[in-house]
Amino acid sequence: MELIEHDGRAAGPLALLVHGLYAEEYPPGPEPAEWRDGLWARHRARDGFRLIVARERGRAVGLAWGYVGSRGEYWSDEVAARLPPETADAWVGGHFEVVEVLVRPEFRRRGVATALLRALLSDAPADRAMLTVRDTAAAARRWYESTGWTELGRWEPG
Repeated sequence: MELIEHDGRAAGPLALLVHGLYAEEYPPGPEPAEWRDGLWARHRARDGFRLIVARERGRAVGLAWGYVGSRGEYWSDEVAARLPPETADAWVGGHFEVVEVLVRPEFRRRGVATALLRALLSDAPADRAMLTVRDTAAAARRWYESTGWTELGRWEPG
């Protein structure tokens, strides 16, 4: 397996590849052009953006991306509002946000996700990282716990 890192500029031409994997995980996924020019463009422009693509025999089998989060941004502010103030002050702002870790179903349980996460966080431009996992995603929650992640709080539906 080969892991290839891309910054925001280099990730631009990979929009359809990333969208395809994203839509497989969250079907039917957003309309490709809307996603490319909206969410994908905003994420790629963020400070410290990194995309890691896992390829096996030339085929993209998984990917992960993230960037540095700051107060005043949607996700960071939502997280801070749900944590005790002292926890939010210690964690939110200047953290690395792990936005997505996606692996094609037929390549799961082969270490791809772990390799992607390690590559994404290696040399990340922050001293701490955060992510969100749905309560219903039991396998993902177990995997994150097994890789050393600790729960800071719960994102209860509002």
